Amino acid sequence: MAIAFEHFDAAGETLAGLRLGGTVSSGDHRDFAAHANRAVEAGATGLILDLSGLGSMSEDLAGELASCQRRLLDHDGELVFVDPNVVIGWFLDKRFGPLAHRCFDTVPEAEAALAAPPGTEPIDTAAAEEASEPPADWVVNVNESGRPDRFSFAVVQQTLLRTADPQQWLEPLRGMLRRTGLGRDLLICRREGERLELVGRRDYAFPANGWLGSLLLSADCPLGVPEIAGDGLSLPEKAFLKWCDTDVVVPVIDGTSRLRGALFVKSDRDGGLYSYRSGELLSLALLGRLLAEYLPSGETVPAPHSVEAAIAELLEPEALTV
Repeated sequence: MAIAFEHFDAAGETLAGLRLGGTVSSGDHRDFAAHANRAVEAGATGLILDLSGLGSMSEDLAGELASCQRRLLDHDGELVFVDPNVVIGWFLDKRFGPLAHRCFDTVPEAEAALAAPPGTEPIDTAAAEEASEPPADWVVNVNESGRPDRFSFAVVQQTLLRTADPQQWLEPLRGMLRRTGLGRDLLICRREGERLELVGRRDYAFPANGWLGSLLLSADCPLGVPEIAGDGLSLPEKAFLKWCDTDVVVPVIDGTSRLRGALFVKSDRDGGLYSYRSGELLSLALLGRLLAEYLPSGETVPAPHSVEAAIAELLEPEALTV
C-alpha cells in the first residue's frame, strides 16, 4: 500500500506538519518531495513528520528525507520526526549517518523543540500530558539527538514499585512498549479466583482454567491470536479476543507455575507475532514473568463445602459476560 500524506497545522508560524501513514511503495520519495517543496514555498523552515502511523519505508524515501534535511539546515531550518518505529529508525540512521535527525515521542515535543532558540534545552511537554508517559524524574537513556537509545529497566521497575494497582501500570507500560518498538497498545488481565478479568473492566473476563488459560500456561511464551483460535475456545473467550483486537498474548506466570494473568499486546505489525525477532519475544516473555511477581494474587480461599454451597454453585448463572 502506498504511503498516504496528510498535512496538519503545527504550532508555529514557520512550522509545517506532515503525517505519513501506510507502508511503502515505489514513487513515495517523489510524493514526499512534492509535499515538502510546497511547505517550504509557503514559508516553512521547520518541518515535522509524524511517522506514528507509518509501518515501513524505502531507502529511496530515507534518502529523500536526508536531502530535504540538508536543504533545510542550509537555510537555518530543520526536519524532525515523531514516533518512528524501529524499522524506520534503522532506515533513518543508515541514510542520515552523522546528519542531524532528531526524533520525538509526540508532536507537541517536536513543536517545542523547533520553537526553542538554538542552544536551549527542549521543553519537556510529555510531563504535562497526564499519564501519557512515565514521570519525568524516571531515568531514560537517550542519545545526542534526544532520541531514546536504551530503555532503562528502572522505568518498568519503578512503575511496579510505586503502586500495586495494575490500572496505574497501563500507561507507563504502554509508553515502554512504544519506545522500544515492542507494541502500540497493551491490556492487562489479572486473576480473580477462577476468572481472568480485564483490569478496569470486570465485565470482560474468561475462565482461568479454560482453553485459553490452559494454552497460555502450557506454552509459557508469547502466542499469536491465530495460534489460539480453535474449536476449544468458549463463547466468552472468543468474544473477549474479538473485543481486545490484539494480536499477541503474553502469559503472566509466577515462580510456582501459576497463571496470574495475561498481557494482550497490539503490535500493529504486518504478520503480528511472526514479525517479532527472537530477542523481542524473549523481552515480552520476561515482562510477563516480571509482572507476575508484582501482580496482586487475586486467589480466593475456597469456603468449607456444604450442601447449601453446592446447590448455590449449581444454580449460579454463568458470570462471564462480554
